[in-house]
Amino acid sequence: MTDGPGRTQREKVGRLGWTDAFDAVVVSGGIDAPKPAPGSFRGLADALGVPPEAVVYVGDDPARDVEGAATAGMVPVQVRYDGGPDASPLAADTIERSALATLPGVIEGLADRAEDA
Repeated sequence: MTDGPGRTQREKVGRLGWTDAFDAVVVSGGIDAPKPAPGSFRGLADALGVPPEAVVYVGDDPARDVEGAATAGMVPVQVRYDGGPDASPLAADTIERSALATLPGVIEGLADRAEDA
């Protein structure tokens, strides 16, 4: 999910070659609900066809991404980077931007922890 005008953001995803990398792309400009509004996160869960608690949301902004996802009932993972904000206490986990290739393992770890709970 990304904020901004729908066409601009979808073109950006396409230019980056990410179109096929995601199960759903939601642009808040098309739904009048910028992050951290609950409607933007509900729009993402709806696009995926799952309840919010089944969504792992990955973002770098503690308020807009992490708090917004947590408030919507999703599992937030915060991307951290040098000079960036501190880890949010609402993040289920964190990952360094330089280690994004390991994100699938982080998500699997979250699923394992949920099963053990």
